[in-house]
Amino acid sequence: MPNDKTQPRFTHDCTACRFLGQIGQFDMYACPQNGRPTIIARIGNDGPDYSSYPLHLLKKIDSVDSLSPDTIAMLLACVRVGDVGEILYPPKE
Repeated sequence: MPNDKTQPRFTHDCTACRFLGQIGQFDMYACPQNGRPTIIARIGNDGPDYSSYPLHLLKKIDSVDSLSPDTIAMLLACVRVGDVGEILYPPKE
């Protein structure tokens, strides 16, 4: 049976998070975090099987030179998900 990328593969227990889609091995989520939005990449069912990045920090990154390969992969995954791209880079008015 083919994998439906519109549904999460892994269990995620935060009801505030919005599933954005699958990118590679990650289930991607956006979480409002009480006004401090966070992007989450889940890679397994266990509680700690995820990486997360506060959106305000993602917006401030202007160079990837000092970032780890895992962080770079996470950023690329975030930008490839349409909803996240709009959150990260809202249209200028």
